[in-house]
This record gives sequence, C-alpha cells and structure tokens, in this order.
Amino acid sequence: MKLQDFLKCKKVRCVKAYDDCLKIGKEYSVLNIRMEVEVRDDEGGRYYWESDHFEPVLDSAENPLQGVELTPEFEAVEPITAPRFEAGQKAYCPWLNVGRLVLLESNHADYLFAETVKGRQYFNNDGTSVNVTSHAQPDLFHATQENYELLCKLIPWVNFEAPPKPLTGIELAKKLIAKGHNYLVVDTVIGIRVLTRLEGNTLIDSNNVRLDELDDITPLNDETGEPLTEAVLDE
Repeated sequence: MKLQDFLKCKKVRCVKAYDDCLKIGKEYSVLNIRMEVEVRDDEGGRYYWESDHFEPVLDSAENPLQGVELTPEFEAVEPITAPRFEAGQKAYCPWLNVGRLVLLESNHADYLFAETVKGRQYFNNDGTSVNVTSHAQPDLFHATQENYELLCKLIPWVNFEAPPKPLTGIELAKKLIAKGHNYLVVDTVIGIRVLTRLEGNTLIDSNNVRLDELDDITPLNDETGEPLTEAVLDE
C-alpha cells in the first residue's frame, strides 16, 4: 500500500507495535499525513509514524478505496518477535559487560541471570533487563558470528570477545554420545563407523575400536547421510 492511500482513510490499524505507545491490531484515528502518518498514540501524544506501522481501515474511509492493490510489504505483515534466551547460552551484554561474553544461568522459573563487571544482573528470557520497565533495545545479544561482526562495527573501540566456535568433528561426536545419541554413525579416515559409547574421553565404536586417535570424524544423519551440526544438540 502506498502512502497516498492513507489520505482516503479516517482510521488506520496498527500492524507494527512500538513499546507501550502502539498496539498491534488496534485502530487509530488519522490526524494528519505528510511523509508519515500522524496519530494520537496510547499515551495521548501526537506523533508521526512511518506508514509501515499501519494498514488503512477501509470501512472508515469517506470514499471507499477503489482499485487499491497491496504492495508486497503489506501483503503479509508479520510482527517481529524478540529472540529468546535460555540458561546455558552465552551472550553479549555490551551495556553491562563491555566486550566480554556472559554465561546465562537460571535459578528462577521466569528469569535468567549473569555475572557482569557491574555485578549479577537479571534478565527476562527475551534479553531485556528485569529492572527496566520500558525497553528501547535489548540488553542481551546471542553470541553469534553475525552479532559479533555487527557489534564490532557499531562499537569499534571495544575489543569484543569472539563467539564460541561451533562444535564439529570429534568434539561434536563426544557431545552427541554423552547426550544419549547411541549408535551414532560417523565418517572417519578408515570409513563409516558406528559409535556406541564414550569411555572417559575416548569414543568406542560397535567393534570396540577406540577412535580417539582419529583426527577426522564427521557425525552423520543415519537416514540422509548428511553431516550433523551443533544444532542437533538442541533437538
């Protein structure tokens, strides 16, 4: 939908929320339109918002819209959801722990906590601080390579800790066996093997061969034969 289509409407419906000011699905009266749409928000203020926050409420138009076609950005509007965090994950907390990663822990059903340079901090599972009632931005960011690179660009004077490298090869195989993936199919330098157990730090295959000395081990999906990744640990 183009901005000029809003000129035909008295009301718009919110499709993109903003803090406590706008609610998805709620209708707002159009006060004015310039390059953006002016409405009175939930706190009583008059503000201009980019048009992608709304869709026209067609039955409120003085003259019903005729021949108006939806442009791609309005055909399937999906609200953006915040990322979720869990205990055991590592995350960046640049406002509270500068460039160092924090380890998320939990001793409460609803909250996570992490030790930072400013002491123990508590977070909601969407990455926002428990002590802040209105959030303009998250306080936590997942420890991914993409976030690492973005933070380095955003705050170049901070030496950010690199994210942990994803588990692969023999370390991934050990984690999978330890988690209960018995009869794990792996590709090795001596061919396909089936791992059955982990004794100490040594992998044992179905022929009781110790595979710790092999450098190249690739865990495989036993149905497709495709290499497994660390993501399978979350399944």
